[in-house]
Amino acid sequence: MQKKSFDIQYVLDKLNLTIEELDTLSDTGAVVDVKSYLAERKKSNIHGHGMFAKTKILKGNLIGMASVDNTYKTYLGRYTNHSSSPNIAFIYNESNDLLAKALKDIQEGEELFLDYTSHFLTPQWL
Repeated sequence: MQKKSFDIQYVLDKLNLTIEELDTLSDTGAVVDVKSYLAERKKSNIHGHGMFAKTKILKGNLIGMASVDNTYKTYLGRYTNHSSSPNIAFIYNESNDLLAKALKDIQEGEELFLDYTSHFLTPQWL
C-alpha cells in the first residue's frame, strides 16, 4: 500500500505516537512572532493553518527560524504541515536554533511542507 503525501497516520506509526501526543508536541511552548520575509501563515487545505511562500524561494535558501534555542517556536515551527514530499527541511545551527531551508525551488503562494519523520528521526545541522 502506497502512503499518501499528507498521511499523518504514517507519521504516527513511524514515530510511535498517538495523534494526541503529536498534537501535544506541536502545541507545546510559546509561539514567538519572529517574522520571515519569505513565508507567512495562512489557512491551509491540508490542516488548519500552514506556512506559504511570500515570494519565489530558491533551493538551498534559508527561509527563517523555526525555533529559537530549540525552545520557542516561531510560526514556521508551529504551522508548517507534514508531507512525505517535503519542499523544506528543518536544520539546526550551532546555537541550537532550528532553521527552515528550501529543498527545492518553491513558487510564490506555494505551501511549505516538512517531513515530520525525517525531522525527528534524522535531524540535520548546518
